[in-house]
Amino acid sequence: MSQEFDQFEMALQAYQELTGQSIPEQSLPHLTRSTSGQGRLQPAALPPETLFLGIATDGLPILLDLKDPSPGALLIAAETGAGKTTFLKAVIHTIDSEQVRFCVLTASPEEWDDLADSPSCLGIFSPYEAIVPAFLSDLAVWAREQRRAGEWSLFLLDDLTLADSLPLEARQTLRWILVRGPQRGLWPIVTLDTAQAEQVLPWLAAFRTRVLGRVRKRDQAEAVTGTAWNPSLETGQFALQQGRQWLKFSGPQFDESGG
Repeated sequence: MSQEFDQFEMALQAYQELTGQSIPEQSLPHLTRSTSGQGRLQPAALPPETLFLGIATDGLPILLDLKDPSPGALLIAAETGAGKTTFLKAVIHTIDSEQVRFCVLTASPEEWDDLADSPSCLGIFSPYEAIVPAFLSDLAVWAREQRRAGEWSLFLLDDLTLADSLPLEARQTLRWILVRGPQRGLWPIVTLDTAQAEQVLPWLAAFRTRVLGRVRKRDQAEAVTGTAWNPSLETGQFALQQGRQWLKFSGPQFDESGG
């Protein structure tokens, strides 16, 4: 049964500067959206410049306004088996717009076979493919010079530790995408196994928004957030920092058998 949410405030804010300092909450546009229960969404109800990230515990949608670059690159961090890759795929399944396209860099391209033929898919790559440095360069050129108004691309990196397997020039391009991409319509959404956070500390400063999933070892969570961590989450649940509080939400759901 559908519920109407009239004039709600977007929940997703920019919570951390590159220095790790909190930034003030911003007044974001109000929208009217139609959602249905249990974390499902009618994609056609969303404007093309909006991503649906889930449903908060208070029943309101968590949305990302692609027109507003202030949240910066998104880091989705959780322990093994907590649903990070499923979250990325679910977000992609909610896209219903020719104006939003996506690409994926993953050590397991076969996990993304169900999305490979999507008209919105720019490509699904392993970081070890020879074409990857050139593809990242082309992506950055598109964002800097070729993007047209009303176009957005999502760059999904499923496992931040893969960044260090790239050649030097490709790593430099990746860092530009993480830091500058959202200002140019190129949105990075990146996953990280919290057990490996110590391996990628130099990369963490590039992420303004950090979303945590289930993490049972507090020290691992706090290595990612830099703040105290106490939420208790199940697989498929996530939390993002709102001031000194953590806003819990459930990621989007989709029918994996439906293609």
